[in-house]
Amino acid sequence: MPVGIPQLPFLVPDNRLYRARFLFLSQEVQTEISNQLCALIVHLGLEDKTEPIYLYVHSPGGLVIPGLALYNIMQSSKPGVHTIGIARAYSTGSLILAGGKMLKRLALPHCTVMIHQPASSYFEDPLAESGLDAEDMVELRNLVIQAYIAKTGKPYWVIADDLERDQLMAPEEARAYGIVDVVGYDKP
Repeated sequence: MPVGIPQLPFLVPDNRLYRARFLFLSQEVQTEISNQLCALIVHLGLEDKTEPIYLYVHSPGGLVIPGLALYNIMQSSKPGVHTIGIARAYSTGSLILAGGKMLKRLALPHCTVMIHQPASSYFEDPLAESGLDAEDMVELRNLVIQAYIAKTGKPYWVIADDLERDQLMAPEEARAYGIVDVVGYDKP
């Protein structure tokens, strides 16, 4: 492993959870964690194209561009990524939760989901995304809206309007909205 890149426990090949195809996003979505999860999803997909990958989401949100990278890799994964919201899936975390394979997205009964304006996470890391100009920000917002449309089936104007302010959802509300398919404790 190159110098300066920390080795996370789930990247160790003999880790039981890793071998069982269970991955965790339990922090802010930043470039490093997004890259690591993308690499694991690609690796596990190449290893076995038939067995699903399970991604447990407990995230306060994070950066949009690394979140879209992870979302895109999830969409291209042959075995499909089943998502499970375990406590909170806010902002970019809700996009990742929604990005799971259709009919295989679950929220545990005490999970809270929140969608909001992608621009609100731009300024959390001023070096990462604040250099974007207004046109880039509008384009990213449209990419996020298109992703939610693809996963929820809602029209553009509904998603665009709902992103204007924080929308906190209980698990059943997230199911009704189309972000998850199932609420409960069983694997999707």
